[in-house]
Amino acid sequence: MENGNFVKHTTFYIIGLSYQKADADMRGKFSLDAQAKSNLMQQAKDEGIEALLVTSTCNRTEIYGFAQQHVSINHIQSRLITNEGIEFIGELMDVNDDLYAFDSWDNEGIIFIKDKQYSLGNLNFNVTTNKFNSRIKRDQLFLYNTANIDAISINNHLFKKMGDSFYEVLYEDNGDQLLKRYDVKYKAGSVSRLNGSVGKPTVSLEFRYLINSEEEIKMIELTKKSIMNLMNNAQNLNIFESFVESENLSYRKEDDTIRMIAFILKNS
Repeated sequence: MENGNFVKHTTFYIIGLSYQKADADMRGKFSLDAQAKSNLMQQAKDEGIEALLVTSTCNRTEIYGFAQQHVSINHIQSRLITNEGIEFIGELMDVNDDLYAFDSWDNEGIIFIKDKQYSLGNLNFNVTTNKFNSRIKRDQLFLYNTANIDAISINNHLFKKMGDSFYEVLYEDNGDQLLKRYDVKYKAGSVSRLNGSVGKPTVSLEFRYLINSEEEIKMIELTKKSIMNLMNNAQNLNIFESFVESENLSYRKEDDTIRMIAFILKNS
């Protein structure tokens, strides 16, 4: 500190993605055209970055910049910029052992914001955190800030926010929704009878289902008893049973029980 003022030190930063750690498909998602470069330069200026050089070719995208140390480079790192120049706010994080809704990262995603939608690849739903990630490197993820996101679709599975959590929308019509919540089920490791050692705990996906209507929100199990309890009179019950029989639906199949509940909500 000099004369009561803090000395501001300038640091040189490099951020990059190249053929050495990413394949052509991944590099293409972060390739910057002229408009995207212009947006990035303006963003850097707004964030207080003193100097910036952007290089984007078929083999690499690299950003070089000088910034004062108190200006965190995370402000740049926490923006995912698509090759169309669309920016998404979020955070970078390492690949971890969290549980995801989809086994593969090779997914087709759509992000809905107000009246616009944006297509993205490598999108997945992190069940452990109830948030959404894109895999941008083999060892790195992008965590989306969903504050301004209305909905996200992954492989035609639509997720919407209710309260602070995201639910998959299985059915929606006239103010009625059938929602599916993804949770993580933890099971303690078993104890060995031989030496008393405890095995490694396991985790698996667990699902809960809710009916969200204008009148109430209630949990429902995908069982025959629970579904039949939705009936409000004998006449509707006869119509419902005829529908189940004609469509050859089974209470043991999730897709079939979803169709049953949707039928009841639509005709109640």
